[in-house]
Amino acid sequence: MLTLHELYHHFKSRENGLTDSEVHSRLKRYGLNIIADKQKKHPILIFLSKFKDPLTLMLLVLAAINIFYIKDCADSCSSWNL
Repeated sequence: MLTLHELYHHFKSRENGLTDSEVHSRLKRYGLNIIADKQKKHPILIFLSKFKDPLTLMLLVLAAINIFYIKDCADSCSSWNL
């Protein structure tokens, strides 16, 4: 564990903080202490990204096949007058 004196030395600081000249030089060198915003994805892209998993895609295809099969089955059964 570092002592307080070692921390000041490591960060090139002192107990009273940085001098004005040191603040200006660090601002020039490192810039403002601001976290950059992430680019936000469009909601449709977020929604579509959920369907990358092969199992999910397979279930969607099977569900579509099932819907058409049930429709065919319903059409066939109605002609039987059940």
